[in-house]
Amino acid sequence: VEGNDFDSRTEGYLHLTYPEDKQALRQLMNRASLMERFRSGVSSLSLEFRMMIDGRYQWLLLSIQVVKYADNDDLKAFVAIRDIDEEKCAELDMILRSETDGLTGIMNRAAYVKAVDKLIGKSSAQRHVLVMMDVDHFKDVNDTLGHDKGDQVLIGVAKDLRSALREG
Repeated sequence: VEGNDFDSRTEGYLHLTYPEDKQALRQLMNRASLMERFRSGVSSLSLEFRMMIDGRYQWLLLSIQVVKYADNDDLKAFVAIRDIDEEKCAELDMILRSETDGLTGIMNRAAYVKAVDKLIGKSSAQRHVLVMMDVDHFKDVNDTLGHDKGDQVLIGVAKDLRSALREG
């Protein structure tokens, strides 16, 4: 990895990088950090991140290989960037489908439990409130009006809850 020019080039691309990915990209592509990692035995690194290309954010895979030349002590970083947008979007879609109810679009039970555990685990000093609700006489709607009407009720309840709560 030669000169401070490396860090300057990285900073030059950050304005195109998705806001949530900037810090990870900055940390990965930091010259001093790359050199320290190499000295500790890590010569290959990679990062999936989003960058603005043709007016939209697209997923890219950045791979770095740091090598030391045999004839001197110079370190060189070889950087490769590959477009993984199609595969990453398919992967995220599959995850979304596995974590949400197909009818209402809200989190399923397993995803909900995982999200609550994560929230409580990372912010143990904070207080949290859990609100549970029951759709009274829902079984009666299904039994008397049919499952299609029951589905409409569930969709409506989910829509109302989504509009009443903040994102996340």
